[in-house]
Amino acid sequence: MSIIQLKLSHVRRITLLLSLLAFFSLCRSSTDLDYLNPAMTQVGCIEHEREALLQIKSAFTDDPRGKLSSWTGRDCCTDWAGVTCSNMTGHVEELDLSDASLSGTLANLESINLFGNLMNGTIPESLGQLEGLHYLEIGGNHWQGFIRDAHLSNLVNLIHLCLSCSNQSLIFDISTGWNPSFNLFTLCIWDCKLGPSFPAWVASQTNLQVLVLTNTALSGTVPGWIWKLSTQLDYLDLSENHLQGNLPAVLTLKKLSYGFMNLGDNLFDGRLPRLRNISELSLKNNKLSGVMSSDLLGQVPLLFRIDLSGNMLVGNIPKKWDGMDRLEYIDFSGNNLSGEVPEELCLLPSLAWLQLSNNNLSGEPCNSVTKFTSLSSIDLGENGFTGNVPKWRGNYLEEMRLHGNLFKGSLPAELCSLSYLHVLDISHNELSGAIPPCFGKMIGFRESRKLSLSKLQYRIRILSFKMELIMKGNMLMFERNLPLLNFIDLSGNKLSGNIPEQITNLSNLNGLNLSRNQISGHIPENIGLMVNLESLDLSNNALEGLIPASLASITSLSHLNLSHNNLSGPIPTKNQFQTFDDPSIYEANPGLCGTPLLKTCTNPDKHPDKDHLDNSGVSEKMMLVISIVLGFIFGFWAVCGTLAIKRSWRDAYFRFLGI
Repeated sequence: MSIIQLKLSHVRRITLLLSLLAFFSLCRSSTDLDYLNPAMTQVGCIEHEREALLQIKSAFTDDPRGKLSSWTGRDCCTDWAGVTCSNMTGHVEELDLSDASLSGTLANLESINLFGNLMNGTIPESLGQLEGLHYLEIGGNHWQGFIRDAHLSNLVNLIHLCLSCSNQSLIFDISTGWNPSFNLFTLCIWDCKLGPSFPAWVASQTNLQVLVLTNTALSGTVPGWIWKLSTQLDYLDLSENHLQGNLPAVLTLKKLSYGFMNLGDNLFDGRLPRLRNISELSLKNNKLSGVMSSDLLGQVPLLFRIDLSGNMLVGNIPKKWDGMDRLEYIDFSGNNLSGEVPEELCLLPSLAWLQLSNNNLSGEPCNSVTKFTSLSSIDLGENGFTGNVPKWRGNYLEEMRLHGNLFKGSLPAELCSLSYLHVLDISHNELSGAIPPCFGKMIGFRESRKLSLSKLQYRIRILSFKMELIMKGNMLMFERNLPLLNFIDLSGNKLSGNIPEQITNLSNLNGLNLSRNQISGHIPENIGLMVNLESLDLSNNALEGLIPASLASITSLSHLNLSHNNLSGPIPTKNQFQTFDDPSIYEANPGLCGTPLLKTCTNPDKHPDKDHLDNSGVSEKMMLVISIVLGFIFGFWAVCGTLAIKRSWRDAYFRFLGI
């Protein structure tokens, strides 16, 4: 609901605004679902929105100008004064009750939910007069201005308070000694300016179960009462602030609870604390140092997710993973960990996401594993792993990144059997041999995967597994869009042989990087079948022949690098090739000509190998003529020569002819 026009006196304006808040709360959830599924939308008045408008009407005790007298029929979109609906969806878009002299009260209003709309401006202080309000959810909007004592002073029954804005445009200006009249169960404040110091009034909220103060400009050390309060919390999020100092020796939440704690993206330092009663923990992007103790996870048997990435941890990964049957998500990337990956970790039955990149790990990772039962994504990039590329199997493996290690040998054919694999990065290793032809049968790169909305939301909002990949010539971080990417990177190895023709079957591939290898032969003529290709890098190889004309038919192609090969002939000029005007993407191919190179083609319509083909054709014709002549000569003399030499055969031949 993006347009609200209200021109009432101050008291009447606030009364109507709060009425509208209740209306938006009723409308929002189904509106979101309808936009997700256009087939469910309808044109005309939507019944539950008509009922919500009638509830607003009932809140007014006096309508002296009869503004609401038309609100009686079934079609609220065309017959009701002040109501405007979308012609596309039928949802109410505008409600204009300005200058209507309406009056009424909302003293009994208990719940307001306006989460995730486009509301802006200041929040009226009269909101604090709603004594009956229990639930106030106005986050996910674009509020501005200040929150002062008066906004919250008389909300004596409030138990749920959540609000946010954008770019910290909403500032909390609460008096130092203010003591709220409510006792909250849930307090969520994010993307607002609450700091730099912790608000003292939060310490009085002895019933708190959920505390979220994310990106609220808090700084300095965390007061002791926060850690004491954490023992009664199910959910604690202080991420994306400037908090510093040591963490307590033990991080704990309420017993027998779900136990979510996020202290990531701060400046905490010191040793890694022990954990207790926590199911999900994020300490990412801090300055924690030292080693992981062997009993780090000893008192968190229900641990589901742990993220310690982006710190300064050293030493080995603990070998004790007993009882961690529920653990699905592990991220230890971006530290200074060394040694080998414990086999006990690799064998966790529920492990689905394993991120160990950017460390100093070595050995042959997960060598005893032949099949992962649950693993979906694994990133072992930028380490010192050795041996052959693992021949892992797994029914759910979707993303594999082994970039920047010391793997050697050939590409295993077992990779072709990973039917759900859609991201494969084994670049910058020491691999050799040819690309297996069976790569053309990898289903994940050939067919569009059906990703349910619930699965995407689970991966994006809950787990946020990320990968750093070189796409379109740049190192990019893929996170929210990783499940949608289809990508193969085998660059920076010693691969040889031809590009298999079968690889053109990968019609759903978005990015292919085979650069910096020793690949020879021609670019597959049918490469145009890879219709979803956006990035193609074949540079620094030994490819020869023409640039296939079918490559110009890939209209999605936006990044191309064919430099440092032995390609020849004219550069295509159709479709996307008109935008590839950087000469460097074709450089070091002596036989190439045409725009954007300075070398012009003497006969652009002539095949570069036509002379060779013509000469070959002439030679073949000459050989045919010579064979016929020689055959005639030998055949002639075989018969006539015999008759001339042998008289008895000659007499018999003439008698046969009657001569």
